[in-house]
Amino acid sequence: MRARLVPSVLLLSALGCTPSSPATDAGADTGAPDTGPSDVDAGGCATLTGAYTFTGSCSTAAEEPIAVVCIDAQTASCGATVEYASFPPAMASGDIAGTVLTFGNCTLHAGLSSTLHCTATGGSCNGTGNRVTYPGATSYCCQPGAAASGCASGERCTIVTDDPANTNSLTACVPVGSLAEGATCTRNGGRVGSDDCGAGLFCANTRQANLATRVCQRLCQHEADCHTGENCVWLGSTPPAGVCTGACTIGGTDCPTGTTCRTAGMLGPTSPAAAMAYGTYCHQTGTAAVGGACTDNTDCGPNLTCPGTGDSATLGGTCRPTCDTAHPCATGTCVPYGGLPNPGGGGFCGT
Repeated sequence: MRARLVPSVLLLSALGCTPSSPATDAGADTGAPDTGPSDVDAGGCATLTGAYTFTGSCSTAAEEPIAVVCIDAQTASCGATVEYASFPPAMASGDIAGTVLTFGNCTLHAGLSSTLHCTATGGSCNGTGNRVTYPGATSYCCQPGAAASGCASGERCTIVTDDPANTNSLTACVPVGSLAEGATCTRNGGRVGSDDCGAGLFCANTRQANLATRVCQRLCQHEADCHTGENCVWLGSTPPAGVCTGACTIGGTDCPTGTTCRTAGMLGPTSPAAAMAYGTYCHQTGTAAVGGACTDNTDCGPNLTCPGTGDSATLGGTCRPTCDTAHPCATGTCVPYGGLPNPGGGGFCGT
């Protein structure tokens, strides 16, 4: 993904969902790892349902290997249905045994094995996928938000990551916690999804001045899952999931002290993926001034953002003033982010 629709792990980091100080997260996750179903079912078919994480490489910058894929259902002919994958298009389905499902630049192949192999059309990408395991999880690729999650009683659907380094995000059914929306939370061992938040909640730090401070926030697949005046900030695509957080005004004063209004990818009003567009949210401020070097938005001071090199060949990696169609630049031109619909024209001030 390019422009401001960054890979989910980067946005998870930007929203404080990677450990900022693991030593301060008390406790340890003692749940037994989920090893997934048996490799072969009663009919002699490979049991491919579940979630897989991929490793691989691509020969061109315009392509990227699949990070995580969800296999939804087994077919009578030893096939499987792919439900979600973590690269555009965010949602797709089809039979991948006997025939081959083409998914953007890549095709997935499944045979009588629990390991999947991916090669791009023309052979420019290749990768191998293995089952995701997360401590305490009973199943993967559940539906977060206000709708039924598909998890059992005593479980909650939340965003987790495929390894302790929080590399790739997906959803899983894990034991439900006791904390209510807005309660302060910590992640056990710094692992995303390992916390004591209640059903429908995620431990995040949006609107927090300190990245080490996290609260239980509402999960969403679209804006309708959120409270009035909130946006659904996109965190991952397997399946589409985000966290509800208050909208704000570019250059305004409606964000909490220590945060500033910036633009990010949002899940749509009623559709998880088709209506994705840029929207606003309050994000922690840093100390770098205009023109200062940055690798992340949190490096930049109030009313500043850190455009990537894909946004600007000349200004990428330097703090720039934020802007939109209603709040133009004092000097220079407002350069809108690309890659998603951007009705408000949110972006950064060029020169």
